[in-house]
Amino acid sequence: MDGWIARAYDQGVQSAFRDIFPVLVRDMLEDVRAVAEQVGRVLDVGCGPGQFTILMAEELPGVET
Repeated sequence: MDGWIARAYDQGVQSAFRDIFPVLVRDMLEDVRAVAEQVGRVLDVGCGPGQFTILMAEELPGVET
């Protein structure tokens, strides 16, 4: 996807899931934190507009994302 279709998709996902992304991050943060802090990085493949990755990175300041 590129161009206007990608922009429309990104905007739709961001508004549709705006309230659920923080809940999902909190729900899985402890599982991810232990490994991420040990390894020092997290890779999010297929992250779409990246909101989930951004929220996770904010919670793991010492981890490369």
